[in-house]
Amino acid sequence: RYREDNQEDFALMASEDPAARLALAISQGSASLDGLDRAYYRAGIGQEESKALMDLLLDQGRVVALNDRVALSRQALDKLGQKTSLLLERFHKTRPLEGGMRREELRTRLLPRAPLLLSDLVIDRLEAGGILDSKEGLVSLRGYEIALSAAQEAALAELEALFLEAAFTPPGPEEIPIKDNKEVKSDQLLSLLINRGTLVRLTPQILMHRDKVEEAWLMVQKAIQDEGSITLALFRDQLEASRKFAIALLEYFDRQKRTRLTGDVRVFY
Repeated sequence: RYREDNQEDFALMASEDPAARLALAISQGSASLDGLDRAYYRAGIGQEESKALMDLLLDQGRVVALNDRVALSRQALDKLGQKTSLLLERFHKTRPLEGGMRREELRTRLLPRAPLLLSDLVIDRLEAGGILDSKEGLVSLRGYEIALSAAQEAALAELEALFLEAAFTPPGPEEIPIKDNKEVKSDQLLSLLINRGTLVRLTPQILMHRDKVEEAWLMVQKAIQDEGSITLALFRDQLEASRKFAIALLEYFDRQKRTRLTGDVRVFY
C-alpha cells in the first residue's frame, strides 16, 4: 500500500495540474509544518502563479493557512483535532475538577517539535473549528464544564474555610488535612480554587485566600499613606505572621506593581 501511495504521489507530481501538485506538496509537509516556499519548490510552482493557486486551495477547503508563510492540509488539521480531542478527554477524565490542560502542555503533546508560534496557531485554528475552548492559559474540550458531586462541594467548602481561618499563615499543600479518596482529590480542589481566583498563589509553595490578600493590602496601603512607607518588620508585626508570609505578600504586591522596594522600605509604585 505504501508503494502504491508513493506511485500515486509521483504520478501526481508529474501531472500538468499545478493545484493538485501544490496540494500534495503542502500535505507532505504538514506533519513538520513546512513553509510554503518549500511546497512551491517541490510542486514546481513559480512565484507568479503561487498566490492564485494558494487562494484556490483555500477556497476549496483543501488546505488551511496558519499564516502567510505556513499552511497544512485540511486532512492533517483534522487529524490534529482528533488527537487533541483524545488528549483533552483523557485529561478531563483523570482531572475532572480542573478547568483544563495548560496550553503549553497541549503544545508539547500535540506538536513537540514545532516552533511555539506555529503550534499556537494550530491551537487557534482548532479553537476556531470548535474542537476546544481556550481561556486564561487553559484549554478544554469545547463546552466542558466542571460538575461537582455533593462530596466534592463539601470538601471544597471545607478547604476554603481552612484557608480563611488560617488567614496570614496558610497551610502548605502537603499540610492540608483533607483526606484523598476516589471522589475527592485535594490537589484538584486546590487547582479549582486557584482557577476560580479564590486562592492566590503568592509563591510556588504559598497559597492564600484572596480576602486575606486584600486585607493585607489594606494594611500596606494605610501604612504608606500615613507614614510614607512600610518596612518588612512593621508589616510582619501587623500580620502577626512569620517573616516568610510577610515577604511573600510584599513581593506579590511588587509584582502587581502596587508597591516597589526602595532601600529597606516599600512605597507606592
